[in-house]
Amino acid sequence: MNKINTIVLYTNSDKAFQKKFDNHLRMIKMKLADVTYIEVENITKEETANLLSSDTKLVIFLSSAEANNGLDTIANIMPDLEQQYINESKRFIVVRLTSCEGSGYFLDRPHGLPNIINGAKYVGNPEDNTIWTHVCTGIRGVLNRMLGIS
Repeated sequence: MNKINTIVLYTNSDKAFQKKFDNHLRMIKMKLADVTYIEVENITKEETANLLSSDTKLVIFLSSAEANNGLDTIANIMPDLEQQYINESKRFIVVRLTSCEGSGYFLDRPHGLPNIINGAKYVGNPEDNTIWTHVCTGIRGVLNRMLGIS
């Protein structure tokens, strides 16, 4: 089975969240997805090309106030990403790490994870294994649908 090329966008200030998220993605990475992490503030031309590539089918955005501000770094490619979103050539998942205002970019449109579990609308703490499990279950569901697995 082919794995889905996936990019996770995060910011350096959310590194603790990114590391914990990566630990929870272990089974998904083994079976369903090739995952690459890109730090938004230090994105390279090669990483930008990978993000825009038609080979990348899923983008996961670890959303926080800092990450939303960091999106200005890649504002020049936002219209291209939005077009890929509109054309459904690329899927986007927003994982809300903290309660924060939207970024003003189209990434505010996709439904965010976690969905209200035990009253939580966002992860809030990188050590919250229950929330991470819920987030990864949602991501696994998206990947299964993309691969045609029921």
